[in-house]
Amino acid sequence: MTMPVLTNSQKLARTLAQMSAMSPTQGLTHAFIHTLTLAGLAGAVIVFWQHDYRLAVLATIPFAFVYTAVLVTGHDCIHRTYTGIKRFDDWWGRFWSWNVYAPFVTYIEIHKLHHGMLGRDFEDPERPTFRKSEYDKAGIMGRWYIRHQWLINIFVFGGFGMIARQWIAARRLSSKYPQFTIAMRKDFWGVLLTFSTQMAVCLYFDVVGEFLVSYLIVERISGGLIQMRALAEHYGLWEGRNADMVCRQAMSCRNIRAGWFSRWLFNDLCFHSIHHVYPSIPWYKLGEAQLTIPGFWDSVNQKAIEPKMSYLKVFADGVRSWRLINEA
Repeated sequence: MTMPVLTNSQKLARTLAQMSAMSPTQGLTHAFIHTLTLAGLAGAVIVFWQHDYRLAVLATIPFAFVYTAVLVTGHDCIHRTYTGIKRFDDWWGRFWSWNVYAPFVTYIEIHKLHHGMLGRDFEDPERPTFRKSEYDKAGIMGRWYIRHQWLINIFVFGGFGMIARQWIAARRLSSKYPQFTIAMRKDFWGVLLTFSTQMAVCLYFDVVGEFLVSYLIVERISGGLIQMRALAEHYGLWEGRNADMVCRQAMSCRNIRAGWFSRWLFNDLCFHSIHHVYPSIPWYKLGEAQLTIPGFWDSVNQKAIEPKMSYLKVFADGVRSWRLINEA
């Protein structure tokens, strides 16, 4: 009997399928610890605002870092790889995103297109690298922005820019993909309800100014970090010439050598090629999958996807050498 010849995708699926088994305990424990940490830090910020605004500002900084880590778990909720419990993952992502006015349901649809279009379709709504034709058509300010995209996105646009970009992308895509209209409607009412509740509480306790300052600190830190993560994962990479879906997805991502803090902050998304090749692997198994990948690539005579640079080095490289995608 002749054995069937497997494609690269099928071989990789067999290699990594065992890693896709979900354990809700991992995600629920993670969520519980982070919720307690955020509650404790939020309590400290509230107390400090009543006594010393300088301590309140200092306490808001670690709160913003933990909030960033929680926001990033929303990405895993989209793939059902955070807890694997559909209702929990849906509302966990919505709750934390709506509290900073980010359109989570809309982002779900954006991210689905991103996974399907990466390296294949320039309409990818999360493509961070501009095409050469886009640069040529841009005006003076547009070209200046493209050349300094890292610094502007991270330090100027931050969270506000990220939120605006998601709304604009959804609006642009809604005529072609009707699901965006429904998603935007859900986010509009969710954000409006959250904002109204926050303002009502702040007005009742007369702490509107304190809340706005705290929100701005969180927006600057969380927004900048998430903007940096998005650029680090894909900037300058577009393997559109490779017809094989596995290789195209893997080569259009960047695996980053990260320490414990960055791995915690970005929930192991530093192993981004593995995530794109096999998105059903839960976040706490991506490191193990990274150890499996090189052997697989060797077996099919493909270049191994090894982490080479830290987030800091990727950031420095992006600032020094801006890049374009050459469609040819």
